[in-house]
Amino acid sequence: MDHPCTPHTAQEVADELGSTRNIVQEHLARLTERGTLGSKIVGDTRIWWRLADRTHREAELRRERELTEQLLKTAPVAISVQNAAGETILANRRAQNLLGLSEREILDEPEDIDEWEIFDANGDVLNPKDKPATRVQQTGEPVFNEEIAIRRPSGEQMWFSVNAAPMFDANGNLDRVVSAGEDITELKKRERQLEHRKSELETELSEILGRISDGFYALDDQWCFTHVNGRAEEILQHTETELLGTQIWMAFPNAEDGPFWEQVHNAMDTQEPVSFEVHDAGVDRWLEVNAYPSKTGLSVYLRDISQRVQREHQLERYEKIFETIQDGVYSVDEDNRFTMVNDAYAEMIEYSPEELIGAHSSTVVDAETTAAAQEIKQNLERGEAETAKLEADVHTASGRTIRAEATFALLPADGDSYERVGVVRDISDRVARERTLQSYARQQRAVSELGQLALENPDLDDLFTHAAQLVVDVLDTDYCKVLELDAAAERLLVRHGVGWRDGVVGSVSVSSVEPESQASYTLLSGEPVVVTDLPNDTRFSGPHLLTSHGVTSGVSTIIGSLESPWGILGAHDTAQQSFTEEDVSFVQSVANILAEAIERHRYQDELEALIEELKESNERLEQFAYIASHDLQEPLRMVSNYLQLIERRYSDTLDEDAREFIEFAVDGAERMRAMINDLLRYSRVDTETEPFEPTASEAVVERVLSNLQMQIEQTGIEVTVESLPTVIADRNQLEQVFQNLLSNAIKYRSDEAPRVEIDVTERETDWLFAISDNGIGIAADRQERIFEVFRRLHSREEYPGTGIGLALCRKIVERHDGRIWVESTPGEGSTFYFTLPRVEAHHE
Repeated sequence: MDHPCTPHTAQEVADELGSTRNIVQEHLARLTERGTLGSKIVGDTRIWWRLADRTHREAELRRERELTEQLLKTAPVAISVQNAAGETILANRRAQNLLGLSEREILDEPEDIDEWEIFDANGDVLNPKDKPATRVQQTGEPVFNEEIAIRRPSGEQMWFSVNAAPMFDANGNLDRVVSAGEDITELKKRERQLEHRKSELETELSEILGRISDGFYALDDQWCFTHVNGRAEEILQHTETELLGTQIWMAFPNAEDGPFWEQVHNAMDTQEPVSFEVHDAGVDRWLEVNAYPSKTGLSVYLRDISQRVQREHQLERYEKIFETIQDGVYSVDEDNRFTMVNDAYAEMIEYSPEELIGAHSSTVVDAETTAAAQEIKQNLERGEAETAKLEADVHTASGRTIRAEATFALLPADGDSYERVGVVRDISDRVARERTLQSYARQQRAVSELGQLALENPDLDDLFTHAAQLVVDVLDTDYCKVLELDAAAERLLVRHGVGWRDGVVGSVSVSSVEPESQASYTLLSGEPVVVTDLPNDTRFSGPHLLTSHGVTSGVSTIIGSLESPWGILGAHDTAQQSFTEEDVSFVQSVANILAEAIERHRYQDELEALIEELKESNERLEQFAYIASHDLQEPLRMVSNYLQLIERRYSDTLDEDAREFIEFAVDGAERMRAMINDLLRYSRVDTETEPFEPTASEAVVERVLSNLQMQIEQTGIEVTVESLPTVIADRNQLEQVFQNLLSNAIKYRSDEAPRVEIDVTERETDWLFAISDNGIGIAADRQERIFEVFRRLHSREEYPGTGIGLALCRKIVERHDGRIWVESTPGEGSTFYFTLPRVEAHHE
């Protein structure tokens, strides 16, 4: 103990003395009764401490020495003590019994000491200076868990795990070395037995690999051959002796240029197995290669699959026989009793190898599977089987059932009999994934069909009915319902459904504001709700619609947006069904399709109403424009005629100002009449039309140039026209477009020699016409405004006109499903573009 009054537990004292807690506790109790120690319970633990009285301390020291000696002598491990000179001064009874020597023989060394040998863990003779106690004396540092062997003169050998620790006097000098040795002879013996068994199993495995019908070879991390079985020798056309220790790329240099190089390097880089097929052009055959990487190399299985490839690559008929040793491997005898299992197989089915050896195969598979495996074995023996693969359920020790795939080979046993060797792989995850993928694919097909139906069928009731039946079929539930939220957003009405009793659809409703049902809870939560045990669900309490139909589980989601829901889609079942994330996503997808159909229906109704309103408005506007233009024509003619009459009759009495005023008035009336006529033409673009028909645009341009011949000659403008196509158009309106654009090019010419170019570009769906000039140009901020009605950029004194020509062009082009725009730079000219659909596109 450290300080006379320092408290300690019994375990602490036992640890310090290297004894057991029970022995120490008995001695501490006796010292307490003698008054040497004080003791009390602190919490759940009793502690002891030395009393300070000198007499007690001296007595305590004597008793501690006695106790220590007693503990050393009775300790269950061999203990010896050496002094600073290395002389043994104590050896307890356990040491004497293990060595077969008396304490005196140990202290004085036995007479036949030269015949005793000490070895280290590697089996090498241990130098005396390297013994644990000697090293502690030399270094002053403890030694822990060092294994040594002691061979008696009789030849018997014992193994010990030794701990040695120094003890120092008050001056810090080494005083004692205490050594404790635990007998581990039996443990070492078991280790040797296990190593021997491992070697036997490896030998058996090597024999199995040599007998399998596939070619098998192994490579180390330097790509050198470490094992080649007989079949591999045949396939590779090299013997094992030729290949062992040789790098594969040296033995087969052509392999570096093919898929084999890429595949096996990928396997090593990713530490993932690869399976692929390669063609051996040398002998015209196909090989299936399965490569399984590890940190130390690569295991490769080869199979000649030429016949399989020739039979249209029936990929699933032949699969790899052996995987890596990480797969389960077992063998059974004629009585279907296990004779060998590897650790991977035992771990897979949760049994120990010892439990399986000698057990019947019915321990892990049913009688039907055993019979099927036995039949395969018989077919293999007769050479009648083309495959030796079986897929079945395997039962584990914990009661689980896993889906496994087994590939079989035969191993000769005693006489003419054979053992069946199986290589087993757990394919539960693969089967589960396949089922999940199949379910997901079915859901996606259903969603696709429903989406197509929603686009083709405008009848919402038919769509709702089809959707409800689809959900029931895909999820295999008893019920499905479509609930519609009423106008007050207070009730949810069962509008459509499948499976419900008569009278439910169209009449039963639930509250949408009280969280009493799954449907209302779904609205309040704003996300899909899944129920697996409705009677015990604490989130809501019904409603009667579900409980009266025995519903136990279900999934529901909102139809429409969270801000403006239309209703609820729900699927329900009387069994406790679990709904996966894919199931929830499927129901949500169906709800989304319904929501989009509802929104399209609403939009279609609104659009039709708007179209009707626009149609009526356009008719009124066209009627107004037509009437207004005709009604305004007569007063304008009357004003113009009377002004001209005044000018003729009273010309002698009118002064110069009066005649000028009359001229202004007549000019204004004429301009007003022109604007009305242009407005009338603008309003008639969609009414007074000719049908679209194939029109030679080049002939239209020639007619326009003929109309403008006089202006062209007067201005000296040069017009260049490229070859133009035939388009589908209203000939008269197309002529108006070219007439207005060419007239503008002439009107807004610059002082340079004016020129105009007309060409066209053929594009995927339309023709792009371009009318380019070198006129005055248009500022960028005005290029869009020029297409507005009566929008002018110049005064009438500078350039005459009403300002409706380009607006008329835009309306005509848009009627032809095209568009028009301008690109211009002031002072450099303008190019007006417009498009017309191609003949093929128009017919489509």
